[in-house]
Amino acid sequence: MTSPEIPDILKEIIDIKRERVLERKKTFSISKIENLISEAPYPLNFAG
Repeated sequence: MTSPEIPDILKEIIDIKRERVLERKKTFSISKIENLISEAPYPLNFAG
């Protein structure tokens, strides 16, 4: 791709993701997310 502009399909994907993030922000508070993260197990390191 030689154009520095973002293709239309990528713009659509970004717009949809932004909408989903806004909806999630309404559903989950930051403190709830931080609590979920603190209680989550450490991720497995399969790479090494």
